[in-house]
Amino acid sequence: SLDDDGGVISSYDVNAVVAPGLGGTASTASGTTDVNLISGDIFTNGTGGPLDVVYTLIPYIGTCAGPGFTITITIDEAPVFTGNLDATVCSGDAIGVVLPSTDDGGDAIGSYDISAVVAPGLGGTASTASGTTDVNLISGDIFTNTTGGPLDVVYTITPYIGTCAGPDFTITVTIDEAPVFTGNLDATVCSGDAIGVTLPSLDDDGGVISSYDVSAVVDPGLGGTASTASGTTDVNLISGDIFTNTTGGPLDVVYTVTPYIGTCAGPDFSITVTIDEAPVFTGNLDATACSGDAIGVVLPSTDDGGDAISSYDVSAVVAPGLGGTASTASGTTNVNLISGDIFTNGTGGPLDVVYTVTPYIGTCAGPDFTITVTIDEPPIFTGNLDATVCSGDAIGVVLPSTDDDGGAISSYDVSAVVDPGLGGTASTASGTTDVNLIAGDIFTNATNGPLDVVYTITPYIGTCAGPDFTIT
Repeated sequence: SLDDDGGVISSYDVNAVVAPGLGGTASTASGTTDVNLISGDIFTNGTGGPLDVVYTLIPYIGTCAGPGFTITITIDEAPVFTGNLDATVCSGDAIGVVLPSTDDGGDAIGSYDISAVVAPGLGGTASTASGTTDVNLISGDIFTNTTGGPLDVVYTITPYIGTCAGPDFTITVTIDEAPVFTGNLDATVCSGDAIGVTLPSLDDDGGVISSYDVSAVVDPGLGGTASTASGTTDVNLISGDIFTNTTGGPLDVVYTVTPYIGTCAGPDFSITVTIDEAPVFTGNLDATACSGDAIGVVLPSTDDGGDAISSYDVSAVVAPGLGGTASTASGTTNVNLISGDIFTNGTGGPLDVVYTVTPYIGTCAGPDFTITVTIDEPPIFTGNLDATVCSGDAIGVVLPSTDDDGGAISSYDVSAVVDPGLGGTASTASGTTDVNLIAGDIFTNATNGPLDVVYTITPYIGTCAGPDFTIT
C-alpha cells in the first residue's frame, strides 16, 4: 500500500501468467484499490513438480503510474489419491492393506497422517500416526468380530508430498465374523450304536455357521470309520458313525472341527466320543438234559474278550409238550438264573427250550445269543413181563424195546434177587443194549413149591433213566 518512499499507493493494475498444468484462476484487475485482490487465489498442481503463477502489477499514486513489478508464486504439488483400497478380511486375520506409495499422477507420496474409527463390537486396535513414512503401518492390524455380522474399520489418510497435504481419502476395511464355538458336544455311546452327534449350526453369538472341515483320530482297537470332510454343510455328517469296541475298556474317537462363516474360519474345536465296550459272546452253551432234571446251564460271566458281563436280559421259548417254566429276567446279575430250571417231557421224543440272552457291560448291550436246551424223554414202562416157567427151562423174557409212549429204549441196567433154594445165576448188566439179556436164564427148583427171581430194570433213552420196573 506504500511505495519505496513511503508514498501511499492508491490503485493497481494487475495481470497474471499461469503456468500450464496449474488448475485455478488468477485474479486480475485494472485500477483496483483492493490490496487483498490476489491473496485468496487457489491453484492446484498435479503435475509432479512445482509450477509458477507470475503476477505483474503497475502501482498508481493518483493518475501517475509507477514502474511495473512482478510477484511470482510457486505452487508445489499436493498428492491426490483416488484409488480404492477398501478390503474385506476375516476376524482374527491381519488386514493386509498397504498405503499407496504414489499418488494418481505417479508422484511419490512422502508421508501420511492416519486416523481411524473402529466400529463398536470389534476387538483390536487400529494403528494411527502423524507424519509416518511407513506404508505398512496398518497392514498388520488385526480385529476380532464375534457379533454375528460384518463390522467396519474406517481409516482416514492425509497424504503429503513434502509439507503439502493432499485431500484426505478413506480406506474401509470390513471385518467379517469368524465363528467361535465353545460348547461341549462330547458324548459316550455303546459299541455298535450310532454316535448321534450333530454339528452346531450356530456359533456362541448366534451367527449361522455355513460349513465345516472335519478330521478325526480313532483309537486303535475300535472298529468302524470316522466320517471326515472339507467344506461340508451337513450338520449330520458324523451323527451316523458307528464304532465297535471289544477291547475291555472305553476307547475314544476325537473329531476336530473347523467352523466357517462364508470363507472365514473360526478356531478349531474338538468333539470326543467315548465308545464303551459292549459284550460279545459266541460260545456254545447248548445242553441236553433229562426230563425231570435241572438243566444246569450257567450264564457266561465274561465275554469272548474276557471282560466281565455285568447283567443279562433273558427270555425263552418252551416247546409245546414240555412241562415246567423257563426262568426269565430283565437286568439280572444272577449267572445261575436258568441253571435250576426243570422240564418234563412225556411226548416220546426230545423237545427244546430256547433261551435268548442279551448280555450287558454297564448300559451297553451286546448282540443276543441263544442257549438251546434239549429235554430228552426218560422211558416209562408199566407193562407186565412177569412170567412162570418150569425148573430147568429158559425163562424166555425179552426186555421191552419201547416204552409206554413208543419211544425206543436204548439201554438198560439190570439187577436181580434170586430166592434161596433156586439153582442158577441171573444175568445182570449196566448199560446193556441186549433185549435178550435175561431170556436165556435157567433156574432149577428142587423144593416143594414155586420160587421167584425178581429182576429190577432201569430203562434209558440216551442218558435219561426212566423209573425202575420189575420182572418177577
